[in-house]
Amino acid sequence: MSARDDGGNAFPVACASQNQVTGETVCHQAYGGMTLRDYFAAKLPSDEIQDMTYRQLSRDAQELLTGMKYPAEPPASRPGDMPPSEHRLAVVRFHAAVNAALRYVAADAMLLARQA
Repeated sequence: MSARDDGGNAFPVACASQNQVTGETVCHQAYGGMTLRDYFAAKLPSDEIQDMTYRQLSRDAQELLTGMKYPAEPPASRPGDMPPSEHRLAVVRFHAAVNAALRYVAADAMLLARQA
C-alpha cells in the first residue's frame, strides 16, 4: 500500500549551515512546516463545512465518516432537565471530529484536482 500523497510541505524552509572546517555554506533539502494537505484542510471556509455537515450528511454518514458513534443522551433525572455537561461536551467533540474529517475530504479532493 502506498503512502497518502500529502502534497509535500506547504511552506518549506531551506536549511543552510556553514562547514566549520572549510567555511563553505551547505544547503540542505527543504524541510519542516505543515503539509499542503493540512494547509488546504485549514483554509476551507467554515460555512462550507457547516453546509456539508448539516445539509448533506445524515447522522449515520457522520458516524461512518468519523468512526465514532453519536453520544447517547443520558436519561434525564427530571422532565425538562438539561443533559449533563459531560454529554454536551461529548456532542461538541463528535461535531468537531465530523468537521475535521470533512476538511480532509475536501483537502484530498483539492490535491487530486492539482494532478489533473
